[in-house]
Amino acid sequence: MVTEWQNPGHFYVQQLTSGTETGLRELLALCQGPDGVGGPPARPGYRPWKGDVCAALFSQDQVWYRVVVSEVDEARGCILAYFLDYGSWEEVAFENVRPPPEAFRKHPPYTLQCSLTAVRPRSGGWGDDVLQLRVSLLNQTCVLRVEEYDEPTRTYMVDLDMPITGEREGGAGIGPGQDAGPTADAGAVGEDEEASGVGAGVSSGMELERGVAERLPCVGESFNVVVGDLVNPGLFYCQRTEFAEELVKVMAMVACLGSEPEPPRVSPCVGQVVSAQYSGDNVWYRAMILDVPSEDTVKVCYMDFGNCESLKVSRLRAIPHALLKLPAQALRCCLSDLWPVCDAWSVESTGLLAGLVSGEILRAHVVARDAHTSTLEVKLGPAEDPECDFSELLVKHGVA
Repeated sequence: MVTEWQNPGHFYVQQLTSGTETGLRELLALCQGPDGVGGPPARPGYRPWKGDVCAALFSQDQVWYRVVVSEVDEARGCILAYFLDYGSWEEVAFENVRPPPEAFRKHPPYTLQCSLTAVRPRSGGWGDDVLQLRVSLLNQTCVLRVEEYDEPTRTYMVDLDMPITGEREGGAGIGPGQDAGPTADAGAVGEDEEASGVGAGVSSGMELERGVAERLPCVGESFNVVVGDLVNPGLFYCQRTEFAEELVKVMAMVACLGSEPEPPRVSPCVGQVVSAQYSGDNVWYRAMILDVPSEDTVKVCYMDFGNCESLKVSRLRAIPHALLKLPAQALRCCLSDLWPVCDAWSVESTGLLAGLVSGEILRAHVVARDAHTSTLEVKLGPAEDPECDFSELLVKHGVA
């Protein structure tokens, strides 16, 4: 799991093994509770030296962790702490530092410092857009292949094969986790988008070497998905987990386009596929232009996630044809055999479904397909429970 991301040449991971899980739990137990280091200081006025291992309070979650002292600033009354089991750095005041328990010594560091082998910065260093890949990778479970080990810097040179969709159980990562890709609040896609078939169903103008229809599932097909954008039970967008590796590679290349010193100018037109800088995280994603209401404003749909927004033309970039080989990954879906209680879907029905799908790997079974809008009518439930049907649950709760 990626626990800290500075740039493609410098990031940290934890190996997901039973030994790592057990070790992290033991360290947390040593630090917390009335008998842990977080209680009243046993040695008032404790001052660590540079290079010491000790315990420090992390500001974001107010939990004590094992750290190495990188610098000591007597004038400001703080240390620069490296959280050696997670890869994070933070300044910590002296009063939030404690001597290490003896049991700290039996635990090795639980992070590995890594660098991607096939990625190098342009002249002038890493661009902001490449650095912002952290929102797509931080706290994500990935498969890494070690190519070599650099002894002087203790860095593993690795290839990032793929992310594994879904949350890690029992994780203890430092820092806020981020889901990959742009997301929108329920209801962010308006009636115009719903009527026009936004997402995978919008194929006009998509000059893909393999058309969207080639990846559109057939009736009777079943596959694992994650829900990327939920409007209501009658409209949501899914991504097939089997194509996650391809999508992450494309996203990484698209993100690099925004850092080009003289990017190709875009003359926007409806149906054009571009790279667009999402306002929610300022990362670049593949998008289709749905409307051009003015000379400097466009409306786009993020074709791999399903949500839409209006952007300035300055936040668009031309996209190489090679990055269009992967068809749009957002599958436009609705739950099968389900209708709203009244004329429109209620907040309660959408909220209940959101709680069921959030962060989960699901199993979708295609019951029907609308040829006009390319909407898939699906039976949806947990991947590990094929008998569970979310449509039945919504009916049982009286919201559909």
